[in-house]
Formats: sequence, C-alpha cells, structure tokens
Amino acid sequence: MSDETPHLVRVGELQEAAAKLILTSLPSDGWQRYELAYMEAGPVGEIVSEVEDDAGGKTRVPPPKTLNNVLKRLRAEMASPGKGAWLSTHVTVERSGDYNFSYNYDERPQWRFAPTDEAYIDDLQQYPRSPQSIPDWYPRSARPRRGD
Repeated sequence: MSDETPHLVRVGELQEAAAKLILTSLPSDGWQRYELAYMEAGPVGEIVSEVEDDAGGKTRVPPPKTLNNVLKRLRAEMASPGKGAWLSTHVTVERSGDYNFSYNYDERPQWRFAPTDEAYIDDLQQYPRSPQSIPDWYPRSARPRRGD
C-alpha cells in the first residue's frame, strides 16, 4: 500500500491553503467577500483580486504574496493527461470562511495583459491535451522566432 496522499485530498489541501492565505491577509471585519481570478498560460500568470465591503462596494486589492505559488501547485496537481490543465480559476472567499473554486478548461481567460500564442503553446507542451480537448480558439503552432 502506498503512503502517497490521494489526489483529491491533495487538491482539497491546496484549496484550503489558498483560502487560509486569503483569510489571514484580510482584516477581521469591514468586508463581506473576496474574489480572485487567476489565469495561467505557460510561463505567464495573472491574478486580479478584489474585496467587496459591507456596503457592496468593490476595491481591487493585492493578493497575498505566496498565493501565486499555491495556485500554480494546485493547477499542476489538477492537470491530467489528455485533458491538460485549467486555464483560469475563480475563487470566492466569504468572511465566514466559506470558499469556492471554479475552474475553466476551455474558454479564453479574460486577461488584462494577454499572453502570446507561444505562451499557450508552451502550456500545451507542459500539460498535453488530446486533439478533441483543445478549444477551437487555442493557438495550434508557434510563430517562428527571430533567429529560428
């Protein structure tokens, strides 16, 4: 019998670690909900996060410093041969401590600064997908680089 932690347990532990990082980075009151969008393609990643206050107003806030590392690990853990890795996740954390993660494997993420086609190709090389699992919009080949 293996001593390795089961996959779903590891995913749950990483989700919980991310939620705890978020909760401990916020004040104990004055907010209702924290929302985060994380996108990754190859070497490019982007986080956009905001807090909803008690009056319903939203303010962008910087994410906790080590959250990016936890989300990268979560993405790698959830990747599977043929299906690849998710392209973005949306995380909601309530002041009560409840949290939710939703994952996007197929839609083009809503980047503030979109990555190059090469970043998506790099991502596909790292997390291969079967042909039927590659979205229609996904770049199929990298453009030649200077010097190639």
